[in-house]
Amino acid sequence: MTPNKSRSYFQIVKLQYKKNKLAMAGFFMVIFLFTIAIFADFIANDKPLLCKYKDHYYSPVVKEYFVEMGITKWQKDFLNIEWKDLEYEMVIFPPIPYLPTNLDFYSRFTGPGKNGHLLGTDQLGRDVLSGMIHGTRIALLVGFVSMSIAITIGVILGSLAGFMGGITDIIIQRMIEVMITIPTFFLIITVVAFYPHGGIWMIMVVIGMTGWTAIARFTRAEFLKTRNQDYVTAAVALGYSNIRTIFKHVLPNAIAPVMVSAAFGIASAILIESSLSFLGFGVSATTVSWGSILSVARGATYAWWLALFPGFAIFISVTTYNLVGEGLRDALDPRLK
Repeated sequence: MTPNKSRSYFQIVKLQYKKNKLAMAGFFMVIFLFTIAIFADFIANDKPLLCKYKDHYYSPVVKEYFVEMGITKWQKDFLNIEWKDLEYEMVIFPPIPYLPTNLDFYSRFTGPGKNGHLLGTDQLGRDVLSGMIHGTRIALLVGFVSMSIAITIGVILGSLAGFMGGITDIIIQRMIEVMITIPTFFLIITVVAFYPHGGIWMIMVVIGMTGWTAIARFTRAEFLKTRNQDYVTAAVALGYSNIRTIFKHVLPNAIAPVMVSAAFGIASAILIESSLSFLGFGVSATTVSWGSILSVARGATYAWWLALFPGFAIFISVTTYNLVGEGLRDALDPRLK
């Protein structure tokens, strides 16, 4: 085994993280959720993955089909017809042959396992499993986009406060205190009320614009610890600009705790979006998310599957990111080295 003295900081953190079994389980669950989100169209779709019709092969899921050369008008129109009504020479459908937008009023509130719906249907006959698979994209998108905005704002302001000090630090500290007093959840509801057509992107922006305070504080604290180190003093003595010193020399050594806060922030953002969708303030009516499926259970208490499955998915995803955050926090703790 490589001696401890020759190991890099990243290798030490990686080794400590691997020792945490729950954190590793959370990491693999994150990979699983990403895989589901990326390949949702190939897992749940009402179009074939591959089919043969009139001696031609088509792959409508990816809007591609395999013909010798060229695309005729008939072939373009062919992509927009009802694929399930055709008589194929050969066809391969996705494992879940439904889109979350497919309506079947003859299968409203169908229980799990009935009429080909593994997790049942909702009040419009939409397949719950397909909605949950495609809803994974909404959950991850909200978490990562909102935290990207929060990290950008928090790192910039926290870096300036910790490195510059003085009046800059005081102003940014007062800004943080003001933002902390603003309740994010009710602010989002207010914004959605004034801009009802903002959609999910508006929610992401608001979460990101109000969720940067903890990141800024972590960054500021790390800069206060590292700004007097020898390498920072050397960079200043060599005449490097403050921007270069901050982002090239100090920030790479202070960014680790920010990742811990970001992991917890992603879990919080997913929970906020699900809560908003549950109350009817989240995604649009035509978009299916975990929270929107869960909200249907309020008016149909007998449809237990509409509360159980999306609720369990929200619980697992939030727990997963919390485990990843706790694992990073423990791995970055110097007292464990």
